[in-house]
Amino acid sequence: MLVEEEAFKAYSSENKNYITEIRNKQVKIGMTENQCSDAWGAHSRTLTNVAGYEKVFVNDGGKDLYFNKGVLKLIR
Repeated sequence: MLVEEEAFKAYSSENKNYITEIRNKQVKIGMTENQCSDAWGAHSRTLTNVAGYEKVFVNDGGKDLYFNKGVLKLIR
């Protein structure tokens, strides 16, 4: 994929703490919803207000991601 250099620099700067994980298709506690989607791609469905978490990304055949305030708190 071709990305304009300035857009790439901005993306890298915004995601500097997790850029290696995103490139390696890994998620890590503390990542945002967008960073997790960038790393793993689209999830199958989203649930809200589950077991004390505001949002859960459900992934068919994979692990589910639990978020509060837009930040990943649990991988299950």
